[in-house]
Amino acid sequence: MSSPYHRELLAQAVHLAGKERRRPKQASLRRAVSAAYYALFHFLIDEACRNIVGTTHQRRSLRHVLMRAFSHTTMKNASKTFSGGNLPAGLSTTLSTIVVSSELREVAGTFVTLQDERHRADYDLASPFSKSEVTTLIRSVQDAFELWETIKSDDASRLYLVALLSWDQLRGK
Repeated sequence: MSSPYHRELLAQAVHLAGKERRRPKQASLRRAVSAAYYALFHFLIDEACRNIVGTTHQRRSLRHVLMRAFSHTTMKNASKTFSGGNLPAGLSTTLSTIVVSSELREVAGTFVTLQDERHRADYDLASPFSKSEVTTLIRSVQDAFELWETIKSDDASRLYLVALLSWDQLRGK
């Protein structure tokens, strides 16, 4: 059985970050940041689709179709709110029992940070990356994967997954 795509991307990020022992090339470091971001992006999308559609093999094609509906901007906007720990007034009134845990705030905040750093890696060539900075970013994705396992069944985490797809519709409710 093949490794999940997000794991392959994370392994690629680790490889690229360590490719040149001395004086790593900016291209390697920048691609490592991008791969780390996309590892988290695809991980969260996969989790959301499994949450919404189901996990059976028969639903795999449906999950793949749904995966295409996610938007980087929508995911970032939802993640910004969840990383702050508060839901919009309309949602928090309706869902008064849902509490955004510190672990969920960290996962969401990691997504925001990695997306910002991926933009920097791809578009701001005047801002170089250090190997230690890239290694720290990769580690934050690894930590987010581990944290997610401890919170993925929480109602707030399930709401977060739905929000990653439909934040624009949910935030005003």
